Amino acid sequence: MFSSFYPGKGAFHPSLEAPKYGTFMAAELLKSLQTGGPLPPRIDKLGYTVTPRDVTFELKHLAARVCSPPEVLREGRFAGDQWVDRNGFCFIWCPAATYLMGDKTFEDAQPVKVIISKGFWIGKYETLGDEANLFNAGGQKLGKKFAKFLPPSIGSPDRIIPELVKWQQYGADQGLAYSGWSYDYPTEAEWEYACRAGTRAGYPCTIRDLGKHGNFADRNLYNDREIVHYVYANQEADDGYGRAFAPVGQYLPNPWGIHDMRGNLAELCSTYYTAELIPGTDPNDQSLPDPRSSRHRISRGGSWCSPPEYLHVAFRNAFTGTQTPHVGLRLVLRQGPHLTRTRTEITQALQLKLDAEKKEKK
Repeated sequence: MFSSFYPGKGAFHPSLEAPKYGTFMAAELLKSLQTGGPLPPRIDKLGYTVTPRDVTFELKHLAARVCSPPEVLREGRFAGDQWVDRNGFCFIWCPAATYLMGDKTFEDAQPVKVIISKGFWIGKYETLGDEANLFNAGGQKLGKKFAKFLPPSIGSPDRIIPELVKWQQYGADQGLAYSGWSYDYPTEAEWEYACRAGTRAGYPCTIRDLGKHGNFADRNLYNDREIVHYVYANQEADDGYGRAFAPVGQYLPNPWGIHDMRGNLAELCSTYYTAELIPGTDPNDQSLPDPRSSRHRISRGGSWCSPPEYLHVAFRNAFTGTQTPHVGLRLVLRQGPHLTRTRTEITQALQLKLDAEKKEKK
């Protein structure tokens, strides 16, 4: 939550102004914590008030510890290890491993053996609006309550990746880059691996109790008939929200401490949809048959308007739009260059290959 009002001056996209009150807000927050004051503090004199809750915040458990300071990025020590970068993004460590991806329940997700060759950091939460604005990726929000903590809908990687690259380059120019690491979309295999968090079950609980783990089409959405009537919504489950996004971190995390991987916003992956899962080491199909063709990216996890089936860990969906109010972003920090390629990059590379082959035939 800290990052939503203090992402750090060096984190801002070059097209945005540096924060005016960030440092002061951080100092006031620390003073408030040291004296047992409210969290977060109210600072009306600055014309800037942070009020994410109706009541005083009370920590119900021990605060999580990070594995290194923000300026030091390295591999995590174990699955579920936590780290916060200079921008305020919270990450969870997912170590290298071999796992069984998919589930026999779905025709297009029959189980295959997948190897994740390198560990990676994945966002503990879905990307917030203020965070997405760092790389010009802000989008629509549904709901007004606690709006600062709502994740926005974010469109196609074809639009976001160039902005994400620019933002990382800006950080490098300011001497704030993490050498050897890149911010990116997760691959489909990485997403399911992180969502499973070492488990095999399709759901973390019964459908009736699924409202404790995510925001989806439940009785609240069924009863919310302002625009349309979601007749397919599950009337036994209760997640507390109707036609609205839920603030990040409202629901129970998975065993590695990652929140909201089921419901709220479906999360896009870099991988293109295929009729079946691809086994092997780090599968990530981003190919096109010819320069004029197109394919759909994978979205995972389901959203606020999805039936329970979509929240199954192995359920796969093809993202057909450019920006819709039910698809969002969860960042990963991976070792090496970013893997997500835009359609323009793919088609240009394919055209160059075809041109070279024509020259060889002559």
